[in-house]
Amino acid sequence: MRNLKLLGIGVAGVTSDDMQVLKYMKELREIQLGGQLDEQTLEILTGLPELESVRLGETSLTEKGLQSLGKLTKLRVLGLGYCTITGDGLKYLGSCSDLEVMTLVSATVEDLSGLQALSNLRFLDIINTLAPRNQVAAIQRALPECKIISDSVRGLAWTKTDPDQLACQWLISVGGHGTIVEFNGFLSHLPDGELGIFSEGMFCYLRTVDVADNAAVDDTSLKNLAGLIHLEKLNLKGTSITDACIPHFERLRALRWLKLTGTKLSAEGVSRIAAMLPECGIISEHGGSINGNPGDAPNFALAFDGKTADVELTQIEHNPDGSFTIEATVARAESSAEQINILSAEDSDGSIVMAILANGRPAVQMWERTNVPQSEALSVVQPGTLTHIAGVFDDEVLRVFVDGKLEGTASIGKLAQPSSIFYLGKEFEHGQKFDGTIDEIRISSTARYSEDFTPVERFEPDEHTLALYHCDEGTGGALRDSSGNGHDGWIRGATWVRRSDQANMNRADKDVTNDDLDRKVAEAVLKQGFEGLILVLKSNGEERRPVPGDALPDPSEPFFISRLSVKLAINDSSDLLSDIGRLSDLNALNLHNTGAPQASWQDLSPLSGLTQLEHFSLNHCAVTAEGVHALSGMRNLKFLGIEVAGLTSDDMQVLGDMKELRNIYLAGQLDEQTLEILTGLPELDNVSLTYTSLTDKGLQSLGKLIKLRGLDLRWCTISGDGLKYLGSCSDLEVMTLASATVEDLFGLQALSNLRFLDIVNTLAPPDQVAEIQRALPNCKIISDSVRGLAWTKTDPDQLACQWLISVGGHGTMVEWSGFGAHLPDFELGIFYEGMPCYLRSVDVTDNAAVDDTSLKNLAGLIHLEKLNLKGTSITDACIPHFERLRALRWLKLTGTKLSAEGVSRIAAMLPECGIISDQDGSIDGNPGDAPNFALAFDGKTADVELTQIEHNPDGSFTIEATVARAESSAGQINILSAEDSDGSIVMAILANGRPSVQMWERTGMSQSEALSVVQPGAHTHIAGVFDDEVLRVFVDGKLEGTASIGKLSQPSSIFHLGKNFEHGQNFTIDEIRISSTARYSEDFTPVERFEPDEHTLALYHCDEGTGGALRDSSGNGHDGWIRGATWVKSSDHTPEREVVLKPEGSLSEAENLDQDDSIEIVIE
Repeated sequence: MRNLKLLGIGVAGVTSDDMQVLKYMKELREIQLGGQLDEQTLEILTGLPELESVRLGETSLTEKGLQSLGKLTKLRVLGLGYCTITGDGLKYLGSCSDLEVMTLVSATVEDLSGLQALSNLRFLDIINTLAPRNQVAAIQRALPECKIISDSVRGLAWTKTDPDQLACQWLISVGGHGTIVEFNGFLSHLPDGELGIFSEGMFCYLRTVDVADNAAVDDTSLKNLAGLIHLEKLNLKGTSITDACIPHFERLRALRWLKLTGTKLSAEGVSRIAAMLPECGIISEHGGSINGNPGDAPNFALAFDGKTADVELTQIEHNPDGSFTIEATVARAESSAEQINILSAEDSDGSIVMAILANGRPAVQMWERTNVPQSEALSVVQPGTLTHIAGVFDDEVLRVFVDGKLEGTASIGKLAQPSSIFYLGKEFEHGQKFDGTIDEIRISSTARYSEDFTPVERFEPDEHTLALYHCDEGTGGALRDSSGNGHDGWIRGATWVRRSDQANMNRADKDVTNDDLDRKVAEAVLKQGFEGLILVLKSNGEERRPVPGDALPDPSEPFFISRLSVKLAINDSSDLLSDIGRLSDLNALNLHNTGAPQASWQDLSPLSGLTQLEHFSLNHCAVTAEGVHALSGMRNLKFLGIEVAGLTSDDMQVLGDMKELRNIYLAGQLDEQTLEILTGLPELDNVSLTYTSLTDKGLQSLGKLIKLRGLDLRWCTISGDGLKYLGSCSDLEVMTLASATVEDLFGLQALSNLRFLDIVNTLAPPDQVAEIQRALPNCKIISDSVRGLAWTKTDPDQLACQWLISVGGHGTMVEWSGFGAHLPDFELGIFYEGMPCYLRSVDVTDNAAVDDTSLKNLAGLIHLEKLNLKGTSITDACIPHFERLRALRWLKLTGTKLSAEGVSRIAAMLPECGIISDQDGSIDGNPGDAPNFALAFDGKTADVELTQIEHNPDGSFTIEATVARAESSAGQINILSAEDSDGSIVMAILANGRPSVQMWERTGMSQSEALSVVQPGAHTHIAGVFDDEVLRVFVDGKLEGTASIGKLSQPSSIFHLGKNFEHGQNFTIDEIRISSTARYSEDFTPVERFEPDEHTLALYHCDEGTGGALRDSSGNGHDGWIRGATWVKSSDHTPEREVVLKPEGSLSEAENLDQDDSIEIVIE
């Protein structure tokens, strides 16, 4: 194993002869050896040139042994816990000048004075060494920048005096951000990260602090940072500090990046700070004398070592629908032998990478979810030669230029837009850290080059420059953005060199594997007879869900596996698990153990490369520490479900890096520290824990999950009155305590948003249940006193379901998990045994059996959202039955016997409900003379449910809408859609910004796509017209696309506005109309407001402005139910209109301007 970088073993009775194998492990950087070692073994370590971390335990170290350790001049970390150190041997470590962290916890040591020579020591742990106070004080005086943890400052005293922890508390209190670093390099981000790691002497420090534009930060409060001797980056931009704060910078000797723009510091004050911190790069409005801008200094460059060096920039936003250029002047190191990344931003949304490949050729890579388009040059960058490289994206083509010559092109559908920050020299999944020098770099929002050109030596900024770095600072840790856009960089390990100097570092060989495994794995899974496979065709993105017995797509149709459920025997040693671990596009994986359920899964390492996974669960067996560590790279997970067997918080630290987790299921005993780890997961909104004991401290941790919506603690043991700590979970809607051992339920009364509470088998006293019900009147509580037969007699939702079925009505029932079931088709058995369910919608249209008396069956439905009473015989006498229907957002009363006054009374009773009636515009949902509104969709949960709108499949058909696409839209936008197995009709704006109308009729999809792009924020009229087997699409009245189509699609499903079937993005809808005629056959001028006629099937002006009802103004009753979409003023989203004025023309269009309108006049 000669490529090992870390080796950790316990040795027993092993001699130096046995340990000779170590001398062949020249790549070792970290070694951990537990057990008695002889002097010769320690001497072997001196032959390992890359060794920088050594941890030894329970061994005796002689002076000769320590002399050997003293020869490890690259040593940064040394752990000698529980060792016996004789004589004054520590003095031999004085030559380890790079040593930063040293642990002597519980060591037997006679003399600590030798440590005073370690001038770079930052952390020293001497707990349980019984070191005398005077020795500790002497070491602290000799090493003022070292954090020393001894018996005199551990535990509670430590947590009260540690300047880093106090600074963290202050930082959180003022709403700032920061990064905490543990001694092992693990990062935790504030305010999300927890402060518990500071207790009991854990090596931690604040590395970065950002309080930009924070009014709470002034000269006085800045003293909270004065003791941060390890702080490296500080952003004080826009704070109110003055020259009076300067003394607080005196001890910030590690500071390398300081931003002071927009403060009240004078030029003289900034100069004083620069003199105080000579190695710090300072960014301010003042002149070139400040570090980080040396003015007339020679031309510098940044050198990267290919190991640890990089530069952290910022998120640099660009228009994914526009043009884009990245360019750099770089020199590749002599020994580079692997892809080296120059500029990169990579995350689950995509990536942009400029690199020099392992073959020496420059390349620009764009990854946008499903593939990695790459444009590669033909020429090779010669080591040590300054080379200009440019990547240009324009009109769906990616070009790469080398020294001004076009050398590669690639077709690409859309420019990637990663949401991560950009880096210089950073390694990601694709590529390694840069090994060489960077002299100039520029990022632009335009296509700077389309043909061969002569590169300039120094880039200059203009209106298209997003970021520009000359790399001429020559000192400090700040890289100034010369574009003026403030994307200043933080230099981490890269060093300043004169432009002529070059770096040389060794690189490893690139491991390339390229096997097509998806078909092989799919075949194996189908043979199991297990239904759990989703395939995606690479040609068009179509999903396939084959079941056992189905044939896979033809080999001419390549596909990838998106979701996979597979049965494997525990600790399966076949190739299948390894093959699954190499599926690069796999999104979700469920493993079902077919072996003994009592056993634990030992080795999940074959899955460690599935870093793109968003869903992973391991069913019917537990996972060991080794197994869970294999999941450490799955940082994009949104769901994780595992059973744990005797795992500690150390084993569960991997959870801390899964920042995208939203839903987690953990079964088995968990300690308090593990629950504390969950508090560092900012997106977590659903937690399920079973078979564990929860202390007050553990529940305090759960109480910090303020985004929590669902909490399942069934079969748990809850001590004391710990439930009171959940009071801060103000968004909690569903809680399950079924079969839990719990002493006190009163703490639940603070959960005002709770909708479902399951306390079956908790033996909760009836008086407690009654008191909680009084405190939470909108919560459905399931307890032993109302379960089983008693429950079925008292649950208002079940009683309403039974009545609804008896009168022949329809409805939708929803389980607490969100699963929907339709009545009368679905069974009511889910109401038995306390399953949390509720009626969401009720439809009794034209039902003669519904009158004032029978309506009382709905009076207790506190979660009912939609109610259709059209054509029933109810009168004003029914009004009291609406009093508790506070969740109602859609109510149809047309054709009833309610008076206008009665409808008004209901409207006043339910102010957030959209009411559709025969009455005038005073009723909610039709404001009459209110301003022009529109509906805004968030691209996530918002949509509008219309109805089934029947049309003649042999006739003509038109769908048209006036919409505005949001600035940030980056995926397909479904405006109007109806999709099912019979076919689909979809009006959309594609990911490339072009409008499209799609018709799918069982056997194939026909699509007519426009040529022009909908500009973000611009109100645009889009029309799709089907006539005589031709589908046409018009944009703002101009014919822009046609497609031949045999027959008009007729899906049997209902229509939706903004429905996220597979895609969804932000946009607004102002007008929409569906017609049974071909309204347009040639170019036309769109009207601002659609009007109904005999061909109108449905018409929506979107002018209600309030409530949850969208009125169909065609008179055909296809009224919509708004779910999450919000009302906005249409004028808030109206762009400027353009008028083209020809020499012989006039400004006649100005006659149509309203008071708040504006136009742009273009003179031709």
